[in-house]
Parts: sequence; C-alpha cells; structure tokens
Amino acid sequence: MERFGWMATGKRAALLVAVASMLSIGSGSATVHAQAAAPDPLKFATSQSVILGWQVKAANTKDWEDFWAGMRALCAKSESADLKAFGESLSKIVKVDQAFDMNGTPTTLYLFMLETPSTVFTYNPVPVLYTDPGGFKAGAEGSKVTRPEADALYEKFKAAFHSVGVIWKINKVG
Repeated sequence: MERFGWMATGKRAALLVAVASMLSIGSGSATVHAQAAAPDPLKFATSQSVILGWQVKAANTKDWEDFWAGMRALCAKSESADLKAFGESLSKIVKVDQAFDMNGTPTTLYLFMLETPSTVFTYNPVPVLYTDPGGFKAGAEGSKVTRPEADALYEKFKAAFHSVGVIWKINKVG
C-alpha cells in the first residue's frame, strides 16, 4: 500500500486543482454577468433635464457634427414616435470654443442640452443604430436603415469619439 500512496496524494491534488478551477471559472462568470448587468450611464430613467458632455478629438469635429446630424435625420424620417422624440432631444448641441488636451489628445467638448431626455433609448448611439429592439436595427430584416448606411455613419462617430466627459442632472431655477 505504501508503494501507491503517492497516487492517492496525486489524485487528491488533482481533485483540488479541478475544484479550484471550477470555482474560479464560476466566479469569473459571475463577474462577467455582474459587469454585463451594470447600468448604462447614458440611459436615463427619468426625464429630468441633463447636460451630457462628450470629449471629441479636435481633429475630427466635422465627423462628430456630421454623425449627429445623420442620427437626427434618421430619427426624423423614422415612423417610430419614440425615435422621432429621441432625435428631437438632440436639437440643442453646443461646442465649447476652446480645445484642450486630454491625455495627450487635443479634444473639443460638446454639450448636449437634454431638456427632456429619452427614457426609451440610451444616448450611446451604437445600440440605437444596431441592436435596440425599438431602434433602427440597421441591416436587420425589415429595417429601413441599411447596414452600409449605419456603418458609414458609425465610422464618423468612431473617428471622433474620445470619451464621455460629464453627465450633469440639472434643475431649472426661477
């Protein structure tokens, strides 16, 4: 029996490694699910007024402005009342007339004055263009927005986007 004692120890070690691996896989999976369930900071639960600040690469401000003009145009021609309202909420956009350095990238700040923000859609345009059930579902069967049309629009966003700078909930005074 002594001759094979190392095998029993080896089996116990292998079992411990297997259990530890399963536990770590399980906890990693739980972490991924917890991250996936994190709330979207650009989707508002109430229609309280908001100022949303986007930091945009200074060299690509034209792409940024063209992107949002394109989004508003898509929303305006949509048959969906929710998409039309979303597009109308994008009507007050201002650009801060001063570029600044953000981690080595010259950036420009755009402020979206959302007097009545959408509670239906996120202000992250990617889901609105591609995946949101009430959005455009670009390229999907029955969508009035083609995948190439959405992709061309998205490329402008991607070229210009640096980061979301601020999300301020505001209240009217007086």
